[in-house]
Amino acid sequence: MDFSQKTTISSPANPFDFVPSASSQPPASAPAKPYNPFDF
Repeated sequence: MDFSQKTTISSPANPFDFVPSASSQPPASAPAKPYNPFDF
């Protein structure tokens, strides 16, 4: 996961905006194991 662009909260309305990012979590790796937002 790349949080380099997420270090500052640009949208306070949604602090969980970064959790299931399509770019950081490709669908191809989804069936391999349950998605863990803290797995980084």
